[in-house]
Amino acid sequence: MILQALKGYYDRLAADPKSDIAPHGWAKVEIPFVLVINLQGALVQIEDTREYHEKSLRGKVYLVPQPIKRSSGVASNLLWDSMTYVTGVIKTEGRNKAEIQKAGRRAVEQHIAFIQKVEGTLRDSVKKSACLKFLTAVDEPMLNQFAIWKDIVRTNANLAIRFVDDLSYDNHKSRPINHTVLRIQFSASGFQS
Repeated sequence: MILQALKGYYDRLAADPKSDIAPHGWAKVEIPFVLVINLQGALVQIEDTREYHEKSLRGKVYLVPQPIKRSSGVASNLLWDSMTYVTGVIKTEGRNKAEIQKAGRRAVEQHIAFIQKVEGTLRDSVKKSACLKFLTAVDEPMLNQFAIWKDIVRTNANLAIRFVDDLSYDNHKSRPINHTVLRIQFSASGFQS
């Protein structure tokens, strides 16, 4: 009886456009950085979504597929996750050689899981191919070309992937607009953000 009442309450909230509740199967997650790639699978830019909130930088909150529950195993989220899952890069600062080697082995497993999630979930499309090309080629030298990468490594921040043609730009500010939701939609042609 209580569960039915809670479910009814959730359904009413989810149906209310003024409600801030995530739809079933989705969650609102802070993603400070977005890797922007093109249809050739090349990294075009790293978008910094952070803004100051009460004297600290906070990433924007995006609507993403429900996060995977992890305890100690390796399991990836779809098109967003920690820096290590998305890129296979680890933070080495403050770690000894043995810790770096252990983290490096785990990072390979995590990155492979991320790639496999994309391969196994998305329909074949130009965007899926470009995403997989980027994910199999991404490495630290490629990412180090962007000054913001140091902040990402320092925090092992959540990252998402977006295509450059999926951005809407405000011509006056030369900044992408309408970033409050990153919702991955599946269609016959692939995925869009």
